[in-house]
Amino acid sequence: MPFAGCVAVAVGAAAAFGVIKHENNEASRYYEAALKPTFDATVESMRAEGFPVPEGLAPGTKEGEIAAGDARVRVISRDEKVTSVLVRIGTFDTEEHRIKSRRILDGVAQRLGVR
Repeated sequence: MPFAGCVAVAVGAAAAFGVIKHENNEASRYYEAALKPTFDATVESMRAEGFPVPEGLAPGTKEGEIAAGDARVRVISRDEKVTSVLVRIGTFDTEEHRIKSRRILDGVAQRLGVR
């Protein structure tokens, strides 16, 4: 019987890919990709959206942070093949901030070639 619970958790985790979650002015999404390509895709996506991302940024061994303008982004390795990106725009949870966060996260997905 414990196996059935594990299957349900695994199915739930797989369904979370591509889903943007908003909580406390932070949007997050999981990607089926390693840390470095996800970090690079995040930098490119932020630049494409007009954020002044500094040159020369690189993630550490488990995560990386990007601060540009009013955006703060954390890219975190969950395992060798799964990475999450957490985006916070500004101080307050507004529709405009949600739209900007979604555009960054959608841009990451596009650059990684995932949905």
